[in-house]
Amino acid sequence: MLSLLNTSTYLSTFQNKSDEEHKVNKSREPEEEEILRVPIALAMVKLLQQLPHGALERYLPGILLRICNFLKSRSPDVRNTARETLVKIQSTLGPRFFPYILSELRGSLRRGYQRHVLCYTVFMLLKHMEGSVRPGDIDVCLTSLQQVQDYALVSYCDII
Repeated sequence: MLSLLNTSTYLSTFQNKSDEEHKVNKSREPEEEEILRVPIALAMVKLLQQLPHGALERYLPGILLRICNFLKSRSPDVRNTARETLVKIQSTLGPRFFPYILSELRGSLRRGYQRHVLCYTVFMLLKHMEGSVRPGDIDVCLTSLQQVQDYALVSYCDII
């Protein structure tokens, strides 16, 4: 089972030719190879849930970090696919893992357009969690949610 996990980890970290290109010379078209690699993360999370206790906590940070890197992409198609995959992962894991996902998102998406991506991604996660969250489930991360909301307000005020 662990060899299958190592194979899937290899597939998710496999570099395509656009990873080796300089950012000035990269093609402006959406990277279709990247779009195909993003949904592998959902399968990996479902596989990790079936493994013995502790495997999910051990490998989940790497998976989430990879999705956050896909959210940094300039291509809207790659970002939308990564966001949809993250929402599916959140619904699979449940509200218990939302604070951890939020902290990974905040740690990765820090500057420029990435803050807007952060705000919209958090909005989508909360929207899809609406039916499954119970009172007290996300109280741990209220301060982080407030800071993300502040990013949105400050960005909006800068536009006006």
